[in-house]
Amino acid sequence: MQTTHENFDKPVDTNETHNATENNKTKAHVIRRNIEDYLEQKALERRLTEVIDEDLSLGW
Repeated sequence: MQTTHENFDKPVDTNETHNATENNKTKAHVIRRNIEDYLEQKALERRLTEVIDEDLSLGW
C-alpha cells in the first residue's frame, strides 16, 4: 500500500516504513538505563539546588 506523505510528493510505502520501525525498536535494558540516568540527573539537580539555596541563606 502506498500513500503520499503530507510534506512530500514522493509516495511512501507504509509496509516498508512499518518494517523499518519494527527493526529499530528500543530494547528494554536501554530504556531502563535511560530512565535510571534521567532519575540520577534529576536527583543531582535537586541536590545542587539545595546546596545553592543553603549557601545563599548563609550569606555567601
